[in-house]
Amino acid sequence: MHPIHKLLRSYSQGCLSYTTMARHSLAGEGGLLQHTFSISEQLQPLLRDAYRRWRFEDFAFPFSLAMRGFDGRETFPDYPHREDGLLVWSLTLTLTLTLTLTLTLALTLTPTHTSLPLTHSTEHAG
Repeated sequence: MHPIHKLLRSYSQGCLSYTTMARHSLAGEGGLLQHTFSISEQLQPLLRDAYRRWRFEDFAFPFSLAMRGFDGRETFPDYPHREDGLLVWSLTLTLTLTLTLTLTLALTLTPTHTSLPLTHSTEHAG
């Protein structure tokens, strides 16, 4: 199992299942949107099409800035959200890569068997 998978397993399992349930209860057949809006029959195909085109990578902060046209310093030279967000993005990326490398090395270098006892013995040789 990949180290990142191990790190994010508990978070992603809950998060993704809640997101899926919410999507079905809101936008699914017989969901809240269908009962609330009179245009629900026209809205359903649009939502399905948008969901098919949805990619997780689209939510990467640098990509999001570029898609909205806020990535260029010449257009918006003083944009604190971009500067702070890119700093946080960079730190998160560095942390993730460091943890991945560290865990991968630890798992790779850990022997599958050892000659050392696995439990602490209270007896003294003597």
